[in-house]
Amino acid sequence: MNTCQICKKRVKAGSMLCYDCHKKLQEPRVPSGQEIQSVDTWLPVFSGFYGTCWEPYERIDWDSEVEYQQEQYPGLNLETSEDFEIDHEGYKEAVGQAVTDYIGGELKSHIPSIKKINFQQVVSPREYNFSNDVVNINVKIDAKEFSKWFNNYLKGCIEQFTTYLVDHYKSRSGFISFYPHTVAEWKADTKNWTLLEGHYLGALLQFVCEQEGITEDSLYEYIEVYPESYLELSADKQKDLKV
Repeated sequence: MNTCQICKKRVKAGSMLCYDCHKKLQEPRVPSGQEIQSVDTWLPVFSGFYGTCWEPYERIDWDSEVEYQQEQYPGLNLETSEDFEIDHEGYKEAVGQAVTDYIGGELKSHIPSIKKINFQQVVSPREYNFSNDVVNINVKIDAKEFSKWFNNYLKGCIEQFTTYLVDHYKSRSGFISFYPHTVAEWKADTKNWTLLEGHYLGALLQFVCEQEGITEDSLYEYIEVYPESYLELSADKQKDLKV
């Protein structure tokens, strides 16, 4: 019987470690004195797909694409975008991964306490009336180091941060906020910027992006994910292809 060399659990023949122990060994070691938090939050800057520059149908030059596809399928009569379907889930995931990698790199260059940012998933609303798609991420961050960094960072932009909180989190007619809108309350809620769970970290990262000029325009310029790569013939055209 094979057993894990660390925890002594039974493992498959030929294996030296169980899954859990192997996974732990792959995780980056935390230097002494650091307090690494693993925080699930939302990706800043990215505005979603619906009605934005990321809308797949709006990104495609359909005249050129139909002409190209007609060359690939000379036996079919292809005329408009209605002759095609897009693998929306595949496209969304590819964009979500790419924008996470780009924004993650930009943020890490400004905030040394961020150790890693991983893409998790794209979450789409049931209805697009009041919200858009969100990219969920996981951030590995040294909380103590971030607290020192952010307190020092705010010395140069406290007025901007005050305005940012009011603009985004102060309740008004037609909008009820679930978060406070003053710097003092946010600092208290996060225990001096060390308790970074959930929405709080994403909001702080969004503020830093706005201050450092990390915009969706620059993001769009560098992301090389094209909806044409996720294009398929419509169901009707696939039937015609088989005839």
